[in-house]
Amino acid sequence: MEIRDTLDRVKQFWNKGDPQGASDVYADDFVFHSTTLAQPLQGHEELFGYINEIRNAFPDFRLNLDEVITEGDKLAVRWTWTGTHQGDFQGIAPTGRKVTQTGMTLVKRMSGKTVEEFVATDQYSLLEQLGVVPARPSQAKTRTAG
Repeated sequence: MEIRDTLDRVKQFWNKGDPQGASDVYADDFVFHSTTLAQPLQGHEELFGYINEIRNAFPDFRLNLDEVITEGDKLAVRWTWTGTHQGDFQGIAPTGRKVTQTGMTLVKRMSGKTVEEFVATDQYSLLEQLGVVPARPSQAKTRTAG
């Protein structure tokens, strides 16, 4: 499968919660690592269970691929997703808040299929938006006359 087709299919999985054709994109022994998970997910079933958990919490979930860099069978993707918190999310009761999260994913492919993904997200920002953790102090520096 070509990279552009793969990326379109991945957006479909996340945006519509539609796992049809996963075997065309992901190898059977696919591994998904994320900074938000204690253990990697393995295989199609675990990945789509995770996607469904997120989509149940944020039913209007919308993934956008902001930038994609390719080198051989490797991809780097900078992405943003938005959604409204309408269901339980990691033990957090629905807040009704609209949120945005950014992150990056490194993808390893072999024989045209994704075999491994490494995901890093700005989880603190998401938790801030949900009102679970305090806002970070402003990054602006105060200048004094001297």
